[in-house]
Amino acid sequence: MRALLAESPRLNAKVIAQRVGWEGSESWFRKNVAKIRPEYLPPDPVDTLDHLPGHEIQCDLTFAPGGLPDDTGAFRKLPVLVMVASHSRFAGARILPSRTTDDLLAGMWDLLEHTFTGVPTRLVWDRESGIGRARLCEPVIAFAGALGCKIVQSPTRDPAPKGIVESNSG
Repeated sequence: MRALLAESPRLNAKVIAQRVGWEGSESWFRKNVAKIRPEYLPPDPVDTLDHLPGHEIQCDLTFAPGGLPDDTGAFRKLPVLVMVASHSRFAGARILPSRTTDDLLAGMWDLLEHTFTGVPTRLVWDRESGIGRARLCEPVIAFAGALGCKIVQSPTRDPAPKGIVESNSG
């Protein structure tokens, strides 16, 4: 049975039972195949990503539950820009006055200059409206060109490219 799993890790338990000539309980066989199957599955490519130092910073906006105090002391739902280096998991955050393109670019610039003290090869964003929905906004393209980096948007409804910043934000 182990040889069949090693050869074809995704084979149906019923097919394996037939091939090894199992005559006992089908449910018992399925349950025990399920126990050892993970040992024979190929590694998940998402779990084996290698992130090189300085290559990527993942970016996202989050909102503090209950809001944050503004300059008058009133609590408002202010966006918080979170950026996490993919290699080291080093993180930085800035409270922004709004989600507009200008505020997002200013927040990214401030974090890159004062917190990360360097520019990565690429910045990864989701489809944030201030960055661009289907395409990057013109100011974002100019910002990336001035920094000499690439801004990448993750595919719609695909959290994997930004998994590090998502898990960091809780």
